[in-house]
Amino acid sequence: MNVGDTSVGSRPGQVGDAVALVNLGVRLTGQQRLDEALTSFDQAIALESGLFEAFHYRGTVLYRLGRLEEAVASYDSALALKPDVEAFRNRGVALYDLRRLDEAVASYDSALALRPDYAPVHLGRAMALLLAGDMPRGFEIFRWYFQRYGRRPELAAIDCPDWEGEPLAGKRLVIFADDGYGDSLQFVRYVPMALARGAHVTLFVPSPLLRLLRASLPGIEVVDRLLETAAFDFQVPMRSLPGLFGTTLQTIPASTPYLLADPAAAAAWSRRLAAMPERKVGLVWAGGAHAGEPGAAAMDRRRSLPAGALAPLGAVAGISLVSLQKDRPAAESELALHDWMGEVEDFADTAGALAELDLLITV
Repeated sequence: MNVGDTSVGSRPGQVGDAVALVNLGVRLTGQQRLDEALTSFDQAIALESGLFEAFHYRGTVLYRLGRLEEAVASYDSALALKPDVEAFRNRGVALYDLRRLDEAVASYDSALALRPDYAPVHLGRAMALLLAGDMPRGFEIFRWYFQRYGRRPELAAIDCPDWEGEPLAGKRLVIFADDGYGDSLQFVRYVPMALARGAHVTLFVPSPLLRLLRASLPGIEVVDRLLETAAFDFQVPMRSLPGLFGTTLQTIPASTPYLLADPAAAAAWSRRLAAMPERKVGLVWAGGAHAGEPGAAAMDRRRSLPAGALAPLGAVAGISLVSLQKDRPAAESELALHDWMGEVEDFADTAGALAELDLLITV
């Protein structure tokens, strides 16, 4: 970072000392030493109150510490010094988490006024609009975002246009999963709506979803790879479907269950769990592993419980606890868990387990 001396009346070396403290704070932030980083930024501001970077990075640390109101105030102080697309974006994220949704959208709008093509801001704005219940505008932005940035590379060779809502009777439509497993399981409920419009539907998904969705979607060809000879009239990412079908809060597909366990997988779990006379409770305490990815640590904090948070469940009488947590040892939970997750190969196996449990407790 390189900050120029634009202050008036500063003591000799004062701005330089403040800049050094900001740089130290940035390094401490990267080392996850957040309290020390915050102290460094506060000291920089005490020396020189005109450093945009000190307030901006201070807001980032406050956000990571969960002090959201203070983070917004720090971003406001930064933006009072100069308009900045990242500061507006980060302010929007904090306001979104505070559920101050109109303000979040306004902050994202300010960011886009500075950089209209900034995709992460468009995506954040869409999330705020959707959470506020503005489905048409939110899903339209989603559709734009994934058309531009979310296209599966495996589909690059397919010579067919995007589906934009044209009649589908007799047409061959390939729908592809365009994000994580959770999003795919959420939005796959829209796939039968394309079938109902008369399309021949192929659903292209990652292998761990293959068996579950084949059991759940009769009449739809579910595949985990596409032949080079495959031919389609249209292609569309799964998360574009709600916008194309004109979803509102009142028309979200709500027929349940829309995911079905494979009978053979459910039977196998039934035999396995039969020896437990108590009620059977499944536990999931962490999101999927994203080690090495940008922002992985922050993501994990947002979607995973501390292991000790589950400890009180050990005192509940009359239940047997079953781990459904993938990629983390059952011992991490500090509970006596029945754990067969090493034998679980895909989501069909997990669905089979869920069909035989009395309760699921999940982060």
